[in-house]
Amino acid sequence: MKWTKEQETELRELCFKEKTNAEIAAALGCDVKDIHAKRSQLGITRDKVKAVKQATAPDNAASATNSAKAPLADPWVPIGAAFDQLDASLLSASIMDHVNAPVLRQTAAGVSVLKSLLLTAIQ
Repeated sequence: MKWTKEQETELRELCFKEKTNAEIAAALGCDVKDIHAKRSQLGITRDKVKAVKQATAPDNAASATNSAKAPLADPWVPIGAAFDQLDASLLSASIMDHVNAPVLRQTAAGVSVLKSLLLTAIQ
């Protein structure tokens, strides 16, 4: 399926409204397999949408402040969390900035790889 910018925008919006792939396919008039493929290509999988929504939730800042006061058993936990937050922020920005979206998604993927390499190296 060839996607227009308007369809991609609608796909992103429906994904963040937590619509099922079947509901999105019905709304866009295409097959569910097209939705799976485009979500994967754009990097808006269910897990990433969930991470972006959690990172941008208003109560997330309060819980982060509270957890910063408690002693940490593993000093690398906040580093991993910071990488996750950066990844989520980049993906969130890619949804809003259609011009730079490909670069932002590639950067988010690079952040994920860097996090994995760093945390694997320290273990």
